[in-house]
Amino acid sequence: MQTITQLKVQQYSVAIVCPLAIELSAVRLMLDARHQTPYFDTKDDDNHYTCGSMFGHNVVIVNLPQWKNGLISASHLVNPLHRTFPNVQVTLLVGIGGGLPSIKPLQQPNENIRLGDVVIGWDGDKSQAIVQWNGGRKGRILPQPDRRILNILTKMESNQQLGEAKLHEHLKRCTNAMFSFPGRQYDRLYETSYSHTSTQDTSCANCDPVHAISRASRKTNDFQLHLGPIVSVEHVVTTAETRDRIRDETHALCIEMEAAGILERKNCLVIRGISDYADSHKNDVWKPYAAATAASVAREFLSIMPPGEAPLQLQLAGHVPSSTSSIVQNEHYLIPRDPTSQFTGREKLLEQIRESYFPANARPSSSQRRYVIHGEGGRGKTELCLKFAEQNRELFWGIFWVDASSRRSIERGFATIAKDCKVEQDVDMVKRWLSNRPRVWLLIFDNADDMKLNLSRYFPVGDRGMILITTRDNNACTYATVGHHELGQLAMGDAVTLLLKTIGPAITTNVSDSSRQTHAQAVVASYECSPLAIANVGAVIRNSSYTIEQYINKHIEPGQKSSSNVNSQSDGKHHRKASTSWEVSMEMMEGTPGNAGKDAVDLLHIFSFFDYNGISEKILERSCEGRESTADLHRILTYRKRRLSRPRSYEWSPDRFNQAVATLSNFSLISRDKENLISIHPLVHNWARDRARTRLGPVMAEKLWTVALYTLGASISWSFTTEEYLYRRWIIPHIQSCLEATDYRRIFEDDKSNPEWLRILEKLALAYAENYRRQEAVNLLRGVVIVRRKLLGNSHFETLRAMNSLANSYSSIGDYNEALRMTEMVVEEREKTLGGNHRDTLSSKYNLAVRFGDIGRPKEALKRLEDVLATQEATLGGNDPDALRSMNSLANYYGETGQCDLARQLAELVLRDRTNALGGYHPETLGTMHNLAIWKGKVGQNEEALALMEKAVQRRKVTLSKEHPDTLRSMFSLSLYYQEMGRTADAWRVMESVAEARKRILGKTHPDTKKSYQTLTFFAQLLRMNMREKDAVE
Repeated sequence: MQTITQLKVQQYSVAIVCPLAIELSAVRLMLDARHQTPYFDTKDDDNHYTCGSMFGHNVVIVNLPQWKNGLISASHLVNPLHRTFPNVQVTLLVGIGGGLPSIKPLQQPNENIRLGDVVIGWDGDKSQAIVQWNGGRKGRILPQPDRRILNILTKMESNQQLGEAKLHEHLKRCTNAMFSFPGRQYDRLYETSYSHTSTQDTSCANCDPVHAISRASRKTNDFQLHLGPIVSVEHVVTTAETRDRIRDETHALCIEMEAAGILERKNCLVIRGISDYADSHKNDVWKPYAAATAASVAREFLSIMPPGEAPLQLQLAGHVPSSTSSIVQNEHYLIPRDPTSQFTGREKLLEQIRESYFPANARPSSSQRRYVIHGEGGRGKTELCLKFAEQNRELFWGIFWVDASSRRSIERGFATIAKDCKVEQDVDMVKRWLSNRPRVWLLIFDNADDMKLNLSRYFPVGDRGMILITTRDNNACTYATVGHHELGQLAMGDAVTLLLKTIGPAITTNVSDSSRQTHAQAVVASYECSPLAIANVGAVIRNSSYTIEQYINKHIEPGQKSSSNVNSQSDGKHHRKASTSWEVSMEMMEGTPGNAGKDAVDLLHIFSFFDYNGISEKILERSCEGRESTADLHRILTYRKRRLSRPRSYEWSPDRFNQAVATLSNFSLISRDKENLISIHPLVHNWARDRARTRLGPVMAEKLWTVALYTLGASISWSFTTEEYLYRRWIIPHIQSCLEATDYRRIFEDDKSNPEWLRILEKLALAYAENYRRQEAVNLLRGVVIVRRKLLGNSHFETLRAMNSLANSYSSIGDYNEALRMTEMVVEEREKTLGGNHRDTLSSKYNLAVRFGDIGRPKEALKRLEDVLATQEATLGGNDPDALRSMNSLANYYGETGQCDLARQLAELVLRDRTNALGGYHPETLGTMHNLAIWKGKVGQNEEALALMEKAVQRRKVTLSKEHPDTLRSMFSLSLYYQEMGRTADAWRVMESVAEARKRILGKTHPDTKKSYQTLTFFAQLLRMNMREKDAVE
C-alpha cells in the first residue's frame, strides 16, 4: 500500500470510528493509501489517529483505548476528533455488534440476521435509526442520518438488489487469515431459556445442539446487508431474555454500545457486523470476520459517495476560494451599520485587500490571513471596512465585527457574535467555534488603537478564517500576515466627488460645472482631503442655503472667526482643520429656529462626556423615570429639563430626542447602528468635550458635565433583578468616561453638596461595587459619608445607608477592621433610631456577623447569623430575600466549621427559593449554586457537584462576564473538580484561563494569581506524567 506525505488536518473530510483494535485493523486494510498523521494540538486531544485515503476521500480513523468501549468513552473520543479535524463532513461508526434475530418465520433465509451479516442504522422512511436503551427501558430515539447520507444508502440498497454491489470484492482485501469466514457450523442460535454451559470456553463446543434453533439454510456463505434500527445500550447484554425484550420493544436488528455517544451529529452513520446474538453464547471466533464485513460495507459506502463533495467543503472551509467569483451563501452578517451612501474612492485598496485574502491560484494557507489598515483618525478606516464587508459579503459565510477600542468593547463584540450564532457567551468559546467552522469567515477588529490590549489573544487559533484590523498605531502591523496599508488622505478627485455627493444636486443652475468643481477643489484642499471633515462640510452646505462659493467666502477665507476659535487637542494638523468644519455645524444648529438644533448642540456636549460608543436612548429615558426629587432636580438641572424633557415636565419626550439625534446625524456628527445605538467618531467626541471648555467657558462645561453624570446616575435603579444587574454592568464604560473627564475633587465641592447629588453618587458606587471596581466604589462612598455627616448628622437614615455601603466596600478591598468598626457604628445607631427588629437593623446585624467571619472569628459569626436568621424568619418570613441571604451565609459557615452535610441541605433550600424568587440567572442565585456545588463535593456527591459547577460557570459568564471575579472563582473550583474526576486536560485548560485573567486584572503578584499559576503548574506536571505512562504502556 502506498504511503504519501503528510497532509493537513483541514484536508480530511471523512472520519471512521472503530471502538476495538480488530475493527481498526479491518478498516486499515480497506485504505487505498496511508498518510503520515498530520500535526495537531495534543493539549486538548489525546486521541491516536490513523490517516489515509479511500476512493478519493481523505479518511481519518480513530479507535477507543483498550477496555474503554461504551457511549461515554465514544463521546469523549469524537468531540476532540471534530475539533482537531474541523472539515470532517461524514462520520462512520464501524465495528461489531450483537444480532437480534427474529423468532418469526421469514419468507427468505437472507432476511433473518446471521453471524457475519452487516446492519446499517437506517429504518427507511420511519423515524428511528438508533434507539437508546437506558436502565432497562427504551430511551430517546436518535436522529436519522442527514439527507446526503440517506441518498447514498438508497443507492447502496439499489445496487444490492441489482447485484451491482461490490461488497465481497472489498472483503477480499482482508487477506489475513484471521479475517476468514469461520463456517456456518459455528453459527448457532440457541433457545432463549438455554444458557451457555461453560464460563471458560466461548466456543460453545460443550453446548447441547439439541437446544439450537433450526433455521433455513442460505444458498451461499456470502454475508448479507440489512438496513434497520440499531439499539445502543449502556452495558453488554449477556442474556437472551434481555435481548428478546429489547428486540420486541424496539423492532431493532442489532445491539451495540457506542452509537449514542457520537450520534448527536446528523452526519453520522452506524455500520455493525454481527459477531454474536447478544446472549450468553458469546463466540469470539466471529469477531474478526464481522469486523471485516463491516469494514467492506464502509468502503462500499465511500465508493458511492462522490469524491467531489469533500473538495467543495474544503473550498468553503479551507481558506481561499479558487477565485473571487466563487459564491458562498452568507449566513452571518454582523455589521453595526451600512457604509455611508456617499462612500467614494479607495477602489484600488479594496481590490488589494480582496486579492490579499483570495490570491489567484492560491494553495491552502499555512497561516491565518490577517490584513491591517493603519493611519490617523478621520481618514475613513471604519467606512473602508464597512464598504469592504458590503462589497464582498457573498465571499464569506460569516462576517463579524468587534469594536477593539477597549477590553470591555471587545467582550461586548464577542457576546454579540455568541448571541447571534447561538454559542456560549464566552470569548474563548466563540474563538473555538470560529476556529472549527468549515466555512470562510471574516472577523473585523475596528479601532484597535491600544497595543497594551494584546489583540492577538482575541484571534481564533489556527490557520482558519480571515481578520481585518483598523488602528491608529502602526505597531499593529506586526499582526499582519498578508499585508498592511497606511490609509492617507483621499485623492483630490475622490475628495471632490465625496463633497459633491454629500451636498447633493447643485442648488442653483447659473453655476457652471467647471466653476463648481473649482470651488469644490478649494474646499477639500483647505481640509486636506480629510473624509471626516469633507462629509461634515458637505452636510453643512446641504442643510443650508449656501453654495460652495458662499461657504468658502464665509468660512474658509482668512479672518473668519469660526475657523480659529476652537483649539482642539487632537493630534495632527488636519484634525485642527477638521474642527473648523464641526464648529460651523454647531453654529448653524444653534441658529436654527425651533428646538431641534439647540437640543442637538446640547446633546452632543452631554454625549461627549459619555463613552463615544454604544450610547443608548434608554439612558436618558430611564434618567427621567428615575428622578427622586423634582425640586432638587429643578434647582440643579434646569438645563437638562429644558433640553431633554417636555416643557414644564420631566416626562420623557422621545420625539424631541429623536429630532435632536436626526439633526446631529444630518450634519455627520454622529452615527447610529442597526440597534439604534449612537456612536461618535473619537475625534469629534474629543473635540466636542474640548469645545465645551474653550467655547462655552468652564462654568457651562461644569454644568454640562454635571448633567451628564446626573443622567447616568439617575438611570440606575436600586432594584436587584437580573435585568437591572445587567444594565448596571452595561453602563460602566459611560460612568468611567464621565468621571475621568473632571478633577475628582470637584465631585464633592460645596455647590454639589445636596441630597439629590449624593444619591446619584451612591448609585454610581453601587454599579462600581457590583462590577468589582471596588476601590472606585470606596472613593465615592467615602466622600458621600463625609458630606452626609456634615449635612445630616450621624443618625440620619441616608447617612447610615451610605455608611453601610462603605463598610461593605471596605470589606471587599480587604480592610476588614475598618469595615467592622463602621458596621458596629451603623448597628448601634439603627438600634437606637429604628429598633432591633427593623429590616434595616437586621440587615446591619447580618453584615456585622459577616465581619466577624472576615477577621477570623467564625464561631461568633455563626452564632450571630443564627440569631439574625431566627429574627428575620419571625418578622419577615423565611422566603424574604434578606432571610435567604442570611441562610445562604449560614450554610457557608456551617461548611467552614466542618458541618458540610448541614451546609448542603441548607444551600439546597436557598437555591430552590432564590431560583423561584429571582430566576436561575440572578447573581445571588448563582452564588448559592456555586456554594451548593462546593458542599456537594465535600460530602462525596462529585458528579452532581461537577454538573452544578459547570452550570454556575456558564451562567455567571452570561450574567456577570467571563472575567468577573465571581466567574473566575467558579472556574477555579470547576478546574479542581475536573482534576478530581480524572479529566486533567480539562482541568489544565480551565485553570489556564483563570490564571491569565487574574494576571491581567489583579496583577502577577496578587495571591489569587499566584495560587492559580501554582495549581496550573501542578496540572501540567500531572499531564506530563500521564503522557509518560501512556507512552510506556504503548
